[in-house]
Amino acid sequence: MADKIKEATEGKDEILDELSLDIEDKELVSLINKRITKAKQDYDELDRIGELNQNYWLGKQIDSKKLRDFKSRVVENITFQTVETIIPIITSKTPEPVTKSESNTPESVLHAKNLQRILLALFEKQKMKGKFQMITRHNMLRRIGILKYKYDPDIDDIVTEYVLPQNILIDKNGEYVVEYLEDSLSEILKKFPEKVGEVIKEFGLNATQDKDGNYDPTTIDQKGLATKIKYVEFWTSEYVCWKYKTLIFKKLKNPNFDYTGVENKTTDENGQEIEGEVYYHNYFDKPKIPYIFYSVFNLGKNVWDDTSLVEQIMPLQDGINKRQRQIDDNFSDNGVLMGSGDFITKEELAKYTGDPEDKVWVEHGNPAEGIGRLPAKQLAPFTYESLQGLKSSVDNVAGTHSTTRGERQGRETLGGRQILREADFGRIDLLVRGLEEVADELYKAWMHMMKVYFTQTHYARIIGKDGAQQVIEYSRDSIEQGIEISVKEGSTLPVDKVSQRQEALDLMQQGNIDPITLFERLEWPNPTESAKRLFQWKNDPVSLFPDLKEEAAKAAEAKTPENEKKNYSITVKLETLPPAVQEEILAKNFGIEAPMQDSKQVAQAEIDRMNGGENVPPYDKADQPHLAVHEAFINGPQFEALDPIIQALHQNHVGEEQAQGQQTEQPVEQSQPQGGQNDQP
Repeated sequence: MADKIKEATEGKDEILDELSLDIEDKELVSLINKRITKAKQDYDELDRIGELNQNYWLGKQIDSKKLRDFKSRVVENITFQTVETIIPIITSKTPEPVTKSESNTPESVLHAKNLQRILLALFEKQKMKGKFQMITRHNMLRRIGILKYKYDPDIDDIVTEYVLPQNILIDKNGEYVVEYLEDSLSEILKKFPEKVGEVIKEFGLNATQDKDGNYDPTTIDQKGLATKIKYVEFWTSEYVCWKYKTLIFKKLKNPNFDYTGVENKTTDENGQEIEGEVYYHNYFDKPKIPYIFYSVFNLGKNVWDDTSLVEQIMPLQDGINKRQRQIDDNFSDNGVLMGSGDFITKEELAKYTGDPEDKVWVEHGNPAEGIGRLPAKQLAPFTYESLQGLKSSVDNVAGTHSTTRGERQGRETLGGRQILREADFGRIDLLVRGLEEVADELYKAWMHMMKVYFTQTHYARIIGKDGAQQVIEYSRDSIEQGIEISVKEGSTLPVDKVSQRQEALDLMQQGNIDPITLFERLEWPNPTESAKRLFQWKNDPVSLFPDLKEEAAKAAEAKTPENEKKNYSITVKLETLPPAVQEEILAKNFGIEAPMQDSKQVAQAEIDRMNGGENVPPYDKADQPHLAVHEAFINGPQFEALDPIIQALHQNHVGEEQAQGQQTEQPVEQSQPQGGQNDQP
């Protein structure tokens, strides 16, 4: 209750002046240092807790100085086991971005779909799964995980990396971030060439000056340039600054935001230019600090968590270690060796092997006829029960029971294991949803950075489940205004693959699942091709082995005696056969050319497939109405709005169909009789 009253008391915090790029460097340094001092007051305790948690994760859980010699130092590191069980489970699946265009035109839908593929490709390219694993580990050990994104002009791309929490200071409200960087003096001179003179003076480097007193960077003595220095990168949403002690290396407005924009000018009916609306290449409405924080167990008072999973299981870990030491010491206990001075000297007794603390010598008397041993004390039966109870409590807190860890205990049924895993996943779900929020912020940040920096064309290589590759071109101009991005809720939730496969097999036995979905659930490499082969196997097994088909037919005929060979007939309704079979029967047996498919509808279906990025082969029965549908689409406004790659798919497809038509017509022209009615006089 006292804490609540204290938090609600009126008053004022430390007076701090507003930061601005217009103030003198000396004053700016002073303002930054005040904020660093203020942040350290909260962060020092956080750093102390983080070091303790990290030691427990590493297995440094006991103070040997507090234990007597010859006593057990055994540690059963349940902390490491728990943390490293959870991390691969909650980071196993890639967070799925959902993109939604402002309009619902085919072009906008295609752009939104391509953007989704680009974001997934970028996630894979930057190896974000490993970085998500690291920030999850940091969150469990140091109460916060941190990602940082930036633009690298050397590679013209976005770079995302994790930041060690111990190398950073954060205002409790997240209003500013202080990151401690380390670089050599050589790197400092490359990063901040405009400060060469100040760096040379600050670090006592040797270099030649010209007549105006300016230093020539090419004359700097190489001695000492490899020296590492730690300096500060200071961020607010509006500004960024780099400094070393009292020296400001550089200060500027947030570079990750388009402040100037581009004016869309138009002309009136007289040809006069009219000022238009200014378009800003931003996804965010206002500039942001380029850090994303991962916190879970938070009461809303700070950016970082108020506790961590490791802290919650730490007392239980201490209890487990204590019980294990008691058991280990008991196994090593051989009782107490006693001797009497009437039969053995104190020095002789000390020569016997064993813990000196477990030897008793009396000056006179007859302990067990001069020398004897008291039996070891037996452990109470509940000691082992207590140990198992402590381990079970850790599993209950963290949601990491034996089934989740992949262990099997006793006779477990599939249903029972599934229930236990789902209960554990319910405990872990909070961590998963926190990661989805991080992914949501990250995808939006990447989109914003693309709009700010990607003035040139970039390429994303997309590899489908079947191994097919597709290259998508994109730049900031290909990102439509008003597009929305989010992460599909539950897309990173862990999946019990054993249960998923068993469920798919059960549905197959019931006849309630198609083969393609079945193979997808079983995670076969190419489910569509596998389903196709299954169909062939059930309907025409020999078709899977075309080289054996003819041999099998000959062998079957050879085995049948001539007098047993009979002719059989079967009556089938023509309309029940597939269209292609109907066409073949009519053409071969009756000389009737009757297409069973509307070539116009086929053309429209081909257009839709190519708009989706598919390379569609030419239609072997393409006639003039079929080609007319394609040509009308290519000459229309919808075609002009497509990406160049999609346009090329359409043009190549139509060209192949036209060439195919010319080849089929050529023999007819050559076979026309001379002197016919079409001859020229």
